[in-house]
Amino acid sequence: MAYYDSKYDVDEETAKLPSTVEFFPSMIDFEFEEDQCEPTIIPAEIKSDWARRKLGTLQSELDKKQYAREANHFGSKYNNKKFSKTILYGLANKVFGFDGWSTSLESCFVEELPVEEEGKHSTRCSIEIKLILKDGSFIIAFGIGDSTNMPHKYMSYQTAKKKAVTEAMKSAITGMPYLCIENGDSEETNFDKLETELKVKYGI
Repeated sequence: MAYYDSKYDVDEETAKLPSTVEFFPSMIDFEFEEDQCEPTIIPAEIKSDWARRKLGTLQSELDKKQYAREANHFGSKYNNKKFSKTILYGLANKVFGFDGWSTSLESCFVEELPVEEEGKHSTRCSIEIKLILKDGSFIIAFGIGDSTNMPHKYMSYQTAKKKAVTEAMKSAITGMPYLCIENGDSEETNFDKLETELKVKYGI
C-alpha cells in the first residue's frame, strides 16, 4: 500500500484557486532555520509480512532507546531523528541484517549560498534517497544540508552533501516503522502496549 499523507488534502474552495507551477525553484528563495528544517518523508510501500514484522521490531528498538534517553533527561521528549547516525545505522543492521537493506540516490540539487567573506564558499544541498528492504519494501526521504564559509568549493559541496545524506537516511530509518500505522497494522506493532511497559520500566 502506498504511503498517504493527509497534509496534502485541500478543501473545495482552495482547490479552485489559480496556481502557477514553477519547476526547479531557487532554494535561496526559501528561508531555512536549523530547528525548522525537519526532513520530509514522501512515498513508501510495504511489500510483505516480513517487512511488517521487521518494522515493528525496529519501532520497538527505537522506543526503548527513546524512553531510556528521556529517563536520563528528566522525562523531556527526545526526537528519534536526534539519535546519531551510528545508532540508527546500527539498529537498521541489527533488525534487517547487513544485506537486508540498501539505499539509492534518487536526486541531488546543489545551490550556492551568499557568503560574507570573499574567497569563501557556502552551499545548500538537497538530497532524495530511497531506502529499500530485501523484499522490495521502500521509503523515499528528503534531507537538506548546509555548509558555510568553506575555503574551497569542493569542500563546501562535500560537506553539504554529507549532511543532507545523513538527514535523509535518518528520516528514512526513523520513518519506516510509521508505515505500519499508516497501513493500519496496529496488531503487529502494538505500540501502545510497548509504550506503557517502557514508561513503567523507566519511571516516566
